[in-house]
Amino acid sequence: MQAVIVGNGIAGDTVASTMRSIDKEVGITIVSKDRHPLYSACVLPKKYLSNEMEREEVFLRKKSYYKDNDINLIGGKEVQKVNTESKSVILNSKSIGYDKLVIASGSRPGIPPFGRVEKNGIFCLKTIEDADAIKGHKGRKAVVIGSGPIGIESAVALHKIGYEVTVIEMLDRILPKLFDTKEAAILCSTLKDNGIRVLTGELVSEILGKKTVEGVVTARRKLECDTVLLTCGMRPNTEFLIDSGIETGKYRGIKVNAKMETNIDDVYACGDCVETKDVVTGEDRLSLLWHTAMLQGYVAGCNSLEVSKIYPGSLNFTVVEVFEKYAVSSGNTFEELMGRKSKIFEDDSGGTYKKLIVSDDSIIGLQFIGEDLSFDIGFILGAIRRGESITRLEEITENASLLSHTPWVNWARSFTFKP
Repeated sequence: MQAVIVGNGIAGDTVASTMRSIDKEVGITIVSKDRHPLYSACVLPKKYLSNEMEREEVFLRKKSYYKDNDINLIGGKEVQKVNTESKSVILNSKSIGYDKLVIASGSRPGIPPFGRVEKNGIFCLKTIEDADAIKGHKGRKAVVIGSGPIGIESAVALHKIGYEVTVIEMLDRILPKLFDTKEAAILCSTLKDNGIRVLTGELVSEILGKKTVEGVVTARRKLECDTVLLTCGMRPNTEFLIDSGIETGKYRGIKVNAKMETNIDDVYACGDCVETKDVVTGEDRLSLLWHTAMLQGYVAGCNSLEVSKIYPGSLNFTVVEVFEKYAVSSGNTFEELMGRKSKIFEDDSGGTYKKLIVSDDSIIGLQFIGEDLSFDIGFILGAIRRGESITRLEEITENASLLSHTPWVNWARSFTFKP
């Protein structure tokens, strides 16, 4: 049997390693636009851009891994089309047949209209080549457009290597998909206290300069800069599936079921390019997270070899490092649930901030800001995934005998669960 995997990020790599662990004979070919072995995109803004990590440390696989595991890696090649009738993927120069196809094509940065210009000094940050280009640019003043996790961590990294940094966010707060207003304000203050300028509620309309970046324009001001970093969200790579018959959803991600199967027989999909059920809302959504891609890749790899596994659904869990603070978000934000009966429980003692979000007596969100991540939040994450009753959590935290068997939930006792 011949299996073809499109994409060599963590999702595609997990598919390949899972399939090889199950079947030593199946033929495995990975086709990847990226020419490198697997590396961690997560550390690019956190550690590599700030010179806290050497380039070779970014890579998670060596080239020898693929040969040693009899995996045919075709790097630096892009799939142009998938023909599900002939069961083949079409590259520029050739066609590759498959018995099983797993699409793990990932995502790419969203580029706003003002960013679609050729100027020296405009960057995105998705690949190691992007990071190399930024590191080699040697600018002085940077504007980071967008304040998601990549934008915030990149801003911190640029500041650490000597840039004067301004973050511009069109919405009313930073990290708007992860944190509510109060938590975002805490993190915004941390950025400002460390010398990063933050402008919210502003929309960039133009990047100045003929051949080289000279500044940006918003409705309120002009800002001088020589570097612009676009971090305006990600888009699933699914355009090559046009006319393939493979269905995509509301967010242009591939539609899959709990086995990571598409609507086409013998075609699976996983990672940033798919839409899956959110365990809290039950709605289909993109989940562009490392741990999500790994689990989906495992499920897709197993099911493609008829080892039945079920993907339980996606749950947001994101950690953002903002100088000396760790900011953790899981589940839904309170403001995301406007119109739904919900309430919050907060605690800001001991130099940390913690918030649980509850709806219909179930825990559906967690937000945390602090300097220490030594506590175990797995108990709360499990409660969110299970739709655990807040009443049950209250019983555990108030029961000494139960708590003696679960000492890691001691921190939850800081909440007052009565409405």
